[in-house]
Amino acid sequence: MSIKIFINLGAGNLNEGFDRTNSRIEVEGRLVAQQQGSLPGNATLQELHYRWQFDYAAYYDNYFQAIRGNAAEIELDNTGVTGFSVTSFEQTRIELERQMRSWLDNSSLSQIGTYLRSRVSSHAEMIIIVESADDRIFRLPWHCWSVLCDYSQAEITFSLNNYQCQTPNISPRTKPKILAVFGDRTGIDTTADAASLRQLEADLVMLTEPSISELTHQLTDRQGWDLLFFAGHGSDNPVGSIRLNLTESATLADLKPALKTAIANGLNLAIFNCCSGLGLAASLAELNIPTAIVMREAIPNRVAQDFLQTFLHSFKSGKSLLAAVAAARQRLQAIESDFPCATWLPVVFWNPTVELPTWKSFYPQPLARIKLWQLGAIAIATTTAIWGVRSQGYLEPVELAAYDLVMATRPISEVADNRILIIGIDRDKPVTDRVLAIALTKLQQYHPQAIGLDIYRDRAVGEGHRDLTTLLQQDPIVSACLMSGDSPNFPGVHAPDGVQPERVGFTNFSLDRDFRLRRQLLGMAPVDRGCTTDRALSLSLALKYLNVTADEAADGNIQIGSHQLTVLNGNFGGYRSTPSHDNLRGFQVMLNYRNAPQVAPQVSLNDILNGIVSSDAIAGKIVLIGYVGRDGTDTFEIGTRRTLPGVKIHAQMTSNLLAHILDDRALITTWGDLAEFGWILLWANVGGLIWLHSGGMKLWLIETGAIAIIVITCGVYLDTRSIWIPCIPPIMAVVLTPLFATGAERWQFRNQASRSHVSI
Repeated sequence: MSIKIFINLGAGNLNEGFDRTNSRIEVEGRLVAQQQGSLPGNATLQELHYRWQFDYAAYYDNYFQAIRGNAAEIELDNTGVTGFSVTSFEQTRIELERQMRSWLDNSSLSQIGTYLRSRVSSHAEMIIIVESADDRIFRLPWHCWSVLCDYSQAEITFSLNNYQCQTPNISPRTKPKILAVFGDRTGIDTTADAASLRQLEADLVMLTEPSISELTHQLTDRQGWDLLFFAGHGSDNPVGSIRLNLTESATLADLKPALKTAIANGLNLAIFNCCSGLGLAASLAELNIPTAIVMREAIPNRVAQDFLQTFLHSFKSGKSLLAAVAAARQRLQAIESDFPCATWLPVVFWNPTVELPTWKSFYPQPLARIKLWQLGAIAIATTTAIWGVRSQGYLEPVELAAYDLVMATRPISEVADNRILIIGIDRDKPVTDRVLAIALTKLQQYHPQAIGLDIYRDRAVGEGHRDLTTLLQQDPIVSACLMSGDSPNFPGVHAPDGVQPERVGFTNFSLDRDFRLRRQLLGMAPVDRGCTTDRALSLSLALKYLNVTADEAADGNIQIGSHQLTVLNGNFGGYRSTPSHDNLRGFQVMLNYRNAPQVAPQVSLNDILNGIVSSDAIAGKIVLIGYVGRDGTDTFEIGTRRTLPGVKIHAQMTSNLLAHILDDRALITTWGDLAEFGWILLWANVGGLIWLHSGGMKLWLIETGAIAIIVITCGVYLDTRSIWIPCIPPIMAVVLTPLFATGAERWQFRNQASRSHVSI
């Protein structure tokens, strides 16, 4: 049976009394009795305690010199010394105990004893918590109270009137973490304390005569501490003081920020095995430390060593903290003939909003890993979060960069498209209308299937403009124009005068936000009078070569002969952002660049004019004429550090259409949203399973292997099947799921740990 007795003395002090006390008794956490009362002032008790303190200090000063740091213990001489007698010390102790017992038994607190004796076995475990703002109360020998004498397993603890519940931020660990601080050891032997601590199965850090900064650094360790131990010299003052080394002393006020951090990170118990620690305990209580054990007065070496050794042995063996303190008192009782009042010294301060710590609570076993269904829920949540971020377009830049990288690293597996011939013109030598007309006339003699002129001729360039205009109105020539854009800085370029729209193709490209070209624009409604065609130059050339027409299908795709081209919609692959939606106007497909050193054979304009090119290289082919210089005015970036002149890009686009229709070369497609979500979810679950069955460096090595599999799969699908599957989202899923699972497990750990910090 667990019994807790709370005695709140309220306002007042020992000399004037406590007018409004409140006592309550809880059995197994259930309130069974409560009473209001008072505790009268007792100046005699206060005077007796002052006298006892004087005699106690004089006794140890004269016979053991513990206060001055002399560890030598000499035989007790009962004859006494000047101004002090052992007999007087003993008489003062007896009188103080009698007066303390009488004060409590003749007050309203006596009803507690009456209630307990009629209902509770004398062997029941009992905790008495005395709450007061008067520190003199903590110095009195409460163990003399008849209630504690009648109940062998009763222990008393102290607390301030005001305390708060604090949920610590505990980091998972497999061993208790103990910070042992050995301050100035002048005249003190701490080797026994150190040996007792080393026997514990704990993560032990020892600091010997540290500086304030060194101690502060350790206290603020992010992993936190379970137990703080100090051995050395202490000083009796209102806030408590400890001597760290020969030159530095520290009050709890000096260490307050560091101690607050340590308590927030899970510090559960502080033991100050030094002289006069009540000021330390009060300061720690104000910081809401769960539990502190201090010594009331000066403490001899032997008493300090025996107390710590017995307490730690009992505490580690499974006894409760108060039972371990009681066992240590019994050990001190055996040496009281040599060390009078040794059992009076240990004082326990406890914050009643938390459970008293146990050694087991310091030794948190790793929690059972989160269940598979929880891991699945985390994987779904991770996938949903990634999908939401992706849907808003935040992943588009990295997804497009990954797409470029995969496209650029495809192994060369194709040859140049011999259905196309590129005639390059050196940009440093602009061609006049007359020269261009001569070249076109020569080309017509070789009967090409189509001639695409990627050169604007909306105005005359040199002589021969009229002859060129007449020539451009004839088959199989397709002239170029440029539709105007939304910006005044993009006015567009008119088609040549007199050329019908069906003999014109626009040369507009659909660039992404990074000004790279990944998509092929096939057609869109004319937006100005200067460029009235609705077809791209590449589509016009492909249709002439195939001798078919193109129409819009009922489902919004493009029908070319018996082939239907699925055009891009608002959400295609990695394209998810609003600007991309705006750019997806008209009819577009992904541009699947020909995976060859060059898209098509190429000759120069001079080769045509000089008759060097054979008729076989031209007959029945698509001929594209344009500038091939690299001055930047007509070059475009198509991937990672690769730029092409406009005429070669038109050749790529034309080849993309011809290869799809004639060679069954697939256009680049994607999975549907449901399949992509499932693909990301698959890798989220893989990441969770990797986390479940591995940890540390092994976890990240396997994660790296999983990422490599994702990248290889994306590359193989794009290269062999022309399917653009998500690459970045599954990588995020396989990495984030273990991180989220770790966070969930730690939250579960801390939530469980915080249950021991719930108000009782």
